[in-house]
Amino acid sequence: MKDKAFNNSVQAEIEAAKLRELYDRLDDEVTPYEMEVKRMAKGIRLVTIYCDERNKDYFSTLLYGYKS
Repeated sequence: MKDKAFNNSVQAEIEAAKLRELYDRLDDEVTPYEMEVKRMAKGIRLVTIYCDERNKDYFSTLLYGYKS
């Protein structure tokens, strides 16, 4: 799934209930990214955002706000 144009990624485990908030936040995002979501355990999802190196800190900070 990772687009070759993106050379970096950030990950966080997020409660499934908070995933909708993250989707809503990213819906209007203008910074290019790709996102992958995997089920880790009941109610927990592993979210990986693929992005450019220059945007890594931005997406890391964004994900940290939703972290379990």
